Amino acid sequence: MACLPCIIIPFIIWLFFKFIQPLVNYIFKIKNKGRTDFVTNFEADESKTARLIKKVTEEHKIVVYKKTTCNYCSLLDKLFIQIGIPYHSVNVDQQPAYQDSLDKITGIRTVPALFINGQYYGGATNAWALFNNGKLLPLLKENKKDL
Repeated sequence: MACLPCIIIPFIIWLFFKFIQPLVNYIFKIKNKGRTDFVTNFEADESKTARLIKKVTEEHKIVVYKKTTCNYCSLLDKLFIQIGIPYHSVNVDQQPAYQDSLDKITGIRTVPALFINGQYYGGATNAWALFNNGKLLPLLKENKKDL
């Protein structure tokens, strides 16, 4: 025979997902009806995001779009720390619209996405390959924009 908590806990969980959570979601949307940023889960308009990506890549010499949990993003961070070059990073963890826009701009949805002087250069493996071939530092030292 099963113990009482083994029966009650699954029932409470089922009750929550069946009745309580939909009720809370309904109330939350009514309270924030005029605040579209909450109702749409912070998903930005793709064209607006694409304009923002373009603006950021034009304002900064080196831009990296990355996620905090991405190993390749950490690898790219290590490269820039090793060579001592500062860069601007944009965290896209909670912003799927950024990855959608990056996919449309670059043809690749994965991160990290490295932009130098407004031009897309790929991810961490591409950056390390450029560095190992001696081509990355000359790109970074071009005086198109100030670091």
